[in-house]
Amino acid sequence: MGIERNLWKKVREGMAPFWFAQRIETGTSPGVPDVWFVIKDGPSPRPYVPGASGWIELKALAAWPKRVGTVVRIPGLKPEQKAWIARAGRLTYRVYLLLQVGSGRSADVLLYDWAAVEALGTLTKPEMLEKVIARWVGRPVDYEDLARLLAAQEPVFRD
Repeated sequence: MGIERNLWKKVREGMAPFWFAQRIETGTSPGVPDVWFVIKDGPSPRPYVPGASGWIELKALAAWPKRVGTVVRIPGLKPEQKAWIARAGRLTYRVYLLLQVGSGRSADVLLYDWAAVEALGTLTKPEMLEKVIARWVGRPVDYEDLARLLAAQEPVFRD
């Protein structure tokens, strides 16, 4: 099973208590992200906004580059995807990219908001880490925290 498919399986299962999500596979509209979601109403007090919906593009990278100054290329991140994410993000800020680097227990999972996605594929690892909203390294993703971040009331804007 590929890293990206495995990422989707883990996220789908881990987020099950917090969302309804649909994997989107379209050949008719280039750039549409992989997953549409809506956050469920849960027990109070909830750390997230029920009913919030958005999009997530899933990407996976086998490993970080060996050299710190090397630009990190993200396989399969196309200009059409970046453009779609930027257009939708400006209208509804709940558009994200979830990136897994590596596999297994030592995997690095990073969440980026729409505003950071345009620069991805042109940045080094340290530059990418400056733009991340959340990062889980060598530990399981905290799915309640992920739900809270995906459904935040306030957008995360960057200068």
